[in-house]
Amino acid sequence: MLGAARAENKPHVSARMWAYRSLGPEGVNVFDFTVSRHRDGPQDFLKNYSGTLLGDCYTGFESIMLASDDRLVRAACHAHARRYVYEAREYHPLEAAQLLAWYRQLYDVEDQARGKCPEEILALRRKLSVPIMDQLRLWLDGDAARKVLPKSRLGEAVRYLNNQWEALTVFLGDGRVPIDNNDTEQLMKQVATGRKNWLFIGSVEAGYRAAILLTIVSTAHRYHLGHLAVRERRARPPAAWRARSGHATRRPLGPSPSRGDPSTSRRGNSLPCRRQSHPPRPSSPVPAITLPPEIELLALATRPSPVRGARSPICSPTRGLV
Repeated sequence: MLGAARAENKPHVSARMWAYRSLGPEGVNVFDFTVSRHRDGPQDFLKNYSGTLLGDCYTGFESIMLASDDRLVRAACHAHARRYVYEAREYHPLEAAQLLAWYRQLYDVEDQARGKCPEEILALRRKLSVPIMDQLRLWLDGDAARKVLPKSRLGEAVRYLNNQWEALTVFLGDGRVPIDNNDTEQLMKQVATGRKNWLFIGSVEAGYRAAILLTIVSTAHRYHLGHLAVRERRARPPAAWRARSGHATRRPLGPSPSRGDPSTSRRGNSLPCRRQSHPPRPSSPVPAITLPPEIELLALATRPSPVRGARSPICSPTRGLV
């Protein structure tokens, strides 16, 4: 792609930043930079990965699944499916209302499962979510869905549900798999904020460096590592800090005790009342932080090297424009 751009004397090209979010107590956020939207980027990144891949309906995922030799299990995002239905509510209010009601029930079950272990989540989904999905499947196979025009907004929602149905039901058999990809989609806001600030990435090497920095900062933000020093400083009483640092008090700026004496007066040729010079404020100690072991491997994981890949049994990718 870069060679073709140079041949055509293009001033710039549009690159892509991919975000991967592994789950679990030691999961990390990893960003990968590619110069195109082609599937070679995520396919190379995931070539050493085995587990569940949760994402949107990006067409490149199909080729990645075929080339994985059954190493990957494809899971689809229910938030994307619901969005198609939500956008059709204006033209098909009755049908969309029914589908949205089922999705509301599915997400109510996820609210009940929040904070539980994967085994408890799986049991709750089998008890409550499976019957809801069965009703949705019956509606898709019924006369109401057949009467929908294929090119209408609701027709697009029905087609998405039918085409992605097998992947949409993966979360029913694994309590570790989320119902949607929203947490990973939120990572694209970090890329968008940076793009608004720097406007251009500059070069391919700068794109790789940006991916490394985004990986480290985003994972630190995920574990709230960047707020520990600030909280420690805010919790320290000012009086205790002054007593520990030996901070000098300021001389009062009131009137001179003897106005008539020219040597002590603040008027005329006398010296002004000056403030005492204070020593520089000592730097506050930063508490020791133990980083997860994955963070030490983030630089290696984000560079285009032969050994790249996620380390969690569940990986949730998304992409964004750089």
